[in-house]
Formats: sequence, C-alpha cells, structure tokens
Amino acid sequence: MSKAVIVTSIKGGVGKTTVSASTAYALSAQGYKVLAVDMDLGAGGLDIALGCENTVAPPVTDVLSGAASLEDAVISSPFENLDFISSPMTKDSFIPITEEQMEKALSLMKNAYDFVIFDMPAGGGEYFELLASSKQITLINVVTTDSVYAVRAAEKTVYELSEMISENCNVRLIINGYDLNTPSSNSEGILSLIFTVKAELLGIVPYDPDAEKHIRRGIPLSSLKRSGAGKALTNTATRMTGKNVPVMEGIVSRRKRKKFY
Repeated sequence: MSKAVIVTSIKGGVGKTTVSASTAYALSAQGYKVLAVDMDLGAGGLDIALGCENTVAPPVTDVLSGAASLEDAVISSPFENLDFISSPMTKDSFIPITEEQMEKALSLMKNAYDFVIFDMPAGGGEYFELLASSKQITLINVVTTDSVYAVRAAEKTVYELSEMISENCNVRLIINGYDLNTPSSNSEGILSLIFTVKAELLGIVPYDPDAEKHIRRGIPLSSLKRSGAGKALTNTATRMTGKNVPVMEGIVSRRKRKKFY
C-alpha cells in the first residue's frame, strides 16, 4: 500500500528539505518507487537537494489544478526510482485548489508511486491544511532542532495538526542537527523534547557540519556511506516503511554489558 508523507514545521531553518531529500533517496535506494514534491511556492530548494535544478517541467500547482498531467510534470532525478515535481518559481503562481482537485491529484500520485513525500515551507503554506486533512495522507513528519524556539514551533505544529488530520494519519517527530557530544546551551534534552512536542519519535539526525555543502551539490546525506547524519536519515526512512530499526542503529556503538558471576 502506497504512503503519502508530509514533512513540515511552522519554523524555517530546521532542515525540512534535507530530511525530505534524504529520506526520499533512502527509500528509493531500498527499491521503493518514490516521488518527492516541492510545496514551497516561490522559494523551493528541493530541486537543488536532489540535483534537479537545471530541469524544466510544469510545477506542482499545475498538477494539483489539473492544468498539467502528472506524467508531464514529473522530472527524473539522477537517482534510480526517485522522481521529482518542482514548485513554481514565484508565489504569484499560486492557484486556488479545491478539495476535490487535491484528492484527485493525490490519488494519481499514490497509484504511480510507493511513497509520495511533500516538502512543505515554513508555516505550512497555502496548501498545507488541504493536504494535511486529506484521508490519503498517512504520515506527517514534524522536523525540529533542539533549539527552544524550534521545539516551541514543533509543539505548536503538532497541536494544529491534531485539529485537522484524519484518524488514519500518524504524526511523528524528527530531531535534526542534534549534537550528540555537546548539545547547545539552549537545548532541550531528548526525552524532555519529545514530551514537550507530544509526538512519537521517528528519528534523531546527528549534527553534520558538511550537510549544507552536500545539499548544495545535490547529494542527499543518506547517499553518503560515512555520514552519521546520512545513516540516521536512512534509519528514519526505514522506520517510515514500518520496520522496527533502532533510531541510532549504526551511529552510536552499543556498550557491552558487564557480566556478574
């Protein structure tokens, strides 16, 4: 059964696009057919993160409104099993969409792909409520850092989602850019953060000082074998499939228990 996933937070700068691109790649590398959709109207960067910035096709607004077919809008990424739909170049390209149009577009996408991942802008954007309230959305990943401001935004995002999502939709938390060695002075502890946001943990992504450099070059972090952040995002993607992989598997070594005789 295919899944439609939203990646969101009302706060900018928490790494939503990095999470979207890297989980999309990780899922495609596992053999799933994946469609990544840039919903950040006028300011999208998912094309850069996936190495698709030099391609031209009808934007997502044309697909949602029915002005363009899904086939015409889909761009093949450099990665096997991973396709992409761009956002319009300017916010002036916004087209009002009805619930019926949104449901039809979601059905077409889910019929063609195993996973459809919507990368949302800060604050959700014009189509957020329409998407989040759809019964076809099965998972919403709320992204935060350990900053108290980002945590507050994540808490508010989860609360707002509780008022609109269907009973079949799960809201999960991804903690991004977490320094496992020296958390920031204004950070929340992980357990405290989870209790504050009130969402089940899906993934913890360690801080990677080279993350932005890789994303600018169109290299998803999950494609990097020696990246702890990439491994964590692969674990996150695997958990999105329903498999019970430990959050920090392959990142933090397990300590051997002492034997008592």
